[in-house]
Amino acid sequence: MSIAIGEVISVRGTNIIIALYEESNKETLFYNGEKFNGVSIQEFILIRRGFRDIVARVQGEYLDERVKDELNNCYIRKVELVPIGYFYFDIFHEGIKHLPMIRDTAYLMSDNQVKSLFGKPDDKFIIGETLTEEVPISLPWTKLFNTHIGVFGNTGSGKSNTLTNIYTTLFNNKINNIKEVSHFIVIDFNGEYTRNQLISDSEFKTVYQLDTGSTEGNKFPLMRDVFWDEELFGILFKATENTQKPFLKRIVSGRSKFK
Repeated sequence: MSIAIGEVISVRGTNIIIALYEESNKETLFYNGEKFNGVSIQEFILIRRGFRDIVARVQGEYLDERVKDELNNCYIRKVELVPIGYFYFDIFHEGIKHLPMIRDTAYLMSDNQVKSLFGKPDDKFIIGETLTEEVPISLPWTKLFNTHIGVFGNTGSGKSNTLTNIYTTLFNNKINNIKEVSHFIVIDFNGEYTRNQLISDSEFKTVYQLDTGSTEGNKFPLMRDVFWDEELFGILFKATENTQKPFLKRIVSGRSKFK
């Protein structure tokens, strides 16, 4: 069980309002050896509805001066919530699928429950932590590096630093898993990663100083099967989709047939 802190008094769309009990104003509480953060902006609240526990986040709070608790001579504190998911058999499911009803009880979430919202972290691929909860964040690295990665932001927002952090974490912790099966090519126009950045061990890193204005210097090795690819040719020659790409496709397929 957790600490009950109030009950639902209004549900309009996805906007939930709960009336808090008086003892819910504390910043931190301990119950059965577990730590609970009190009710505040951006904290998580649990609302029990049948066999499911609905997880909501605090968006705002206010005092309703129209309604007064005559017994304790104080105004009733109300909190606005937005649901983000639910627990079903102790597994968190993201998305607004279930909503509470009036008089459902709201509870605080323990630190362990909050951490479970972000999944079980991979201790060897942690890229950071959440700002408010300080929960370690890890990514499924086998899926992340098997597709495209898009990092979006304004100038100076840290896009390059984010990618550097992700790849550095990969190479520092998973190099033995990928060294025999994967190759990473970094096109570095500014020479930022030519020394011990990304990979500090020179055994796993080769730097090619390319110069298109001279026939001397390093040459980037490329296997024939990689070079003779219709998609690569389409990019190199800026081929049009309907006329030139079919021609390049016939060249590549014809070469593989008669070589």
